[in-house]
Amino acid sequence: MIVKAKPKAPRKTKDGPTPIDAHVGGRIRARRGLLGMSQKDLGEKVNLTFQQIQKYERGANRIVFMNSAAFWACPFPTSSRK
Repeated sequence: MIVKAKPKAPRKTKDGPTPIDAHVGGRIRARRGLLGMSQKDLGEKVNLTFQQIQKYERGANRIVFMNSAAFWACPFPTSSRK
């Protein structure tokens, strides 16, 4: 009896999202929540749509370095908690 190997499931893209992308997205969501910002508010600050912010937060899309630089350079309001 000859057993054929199952073909691997194709990925959507060669460089699809990784667990790191999901982790970074979760951190963005947590920070946005702490600041009381909506996805729309954050999107406006970093020049992206709220749909793209949503995809980043879920880890559905990779966060390109140039986009991540915009997140870190974004002038988030600071909290006064100590």
